[in-house]
Amino acid sequence: MTAREIITTAFGLLGTTALGATPESDEMDLGLTHLNWMLKTWQAIGLCNQWRVESITLNWLAATPSATLTTNYLDLTSVRYRNASNIDIDLTHLSLEEFASIPNKTTAGVPNSYAIRKTASTIELNLWPVSASAITIAANAARVIEDATVLDDPLDVPQEWTETVFYCLAARLIAPLRVHISDPNGSTLIRERAESLYDTMKKFDRETASIFFMPAD
Repeated sequence: MTAREIITTAFGLLGTTALGATPESDEMDLGLTHLNWMLKTWQAIGLCNQWRVESITLNWLAATPSATLTTNYLDLTSVRYRNASNIDIDLTHLSLEEFASIPNKTTAGVPNSYAIRKTASTIELNLWPVSASAITIAANAARVIEDATVLDDPLDVPQEWTETVFYCLAARLIAPLRVHISDPNGSTLIRERAESLYDTMKKFDRETASIFFMPAD
């Protein structure tokens, strides 16, 4: 669905416009603003991560301890050194404090650790030790959710999130539109449905993996 369709559906749920009718332009602007804010909040608390994760490879230059990525990913996970035999070897994730405590950050060798430094618009990857030759680094990267800059932009969410998005947007708009005053019962129902869908999708978004049980000694 486009941002326009999501916002129109949310206003219809709130009853501030007739079901299926197009909200006024100022209402559309309000809806678009809150829609983008909501999606940014979701990604910040770890939601929607599974479908935003991309596999990337970085051509790492020789004698380079750190590099700023050209894409502003939210996070990097499972960072690996890919050796000459095309075998990926996991690197240990260090906190910035742990990385800062390394006395010589230019020590030459095969990388075995990494640290990430984030700013508002960039992400920097630091490797240690520092390879004297050019190497390949592989990683899983969580990309940023694309803003809906115009109403006809398709929303950057998978289809199974659609109902959750427009119900949660409706719940978010209750306060600025004062719907809780004009229709307290309807507001409660929308919030309850939004919370239920949100909780379902939080569980759905988790990665499934094998579980191994070992007998006790």
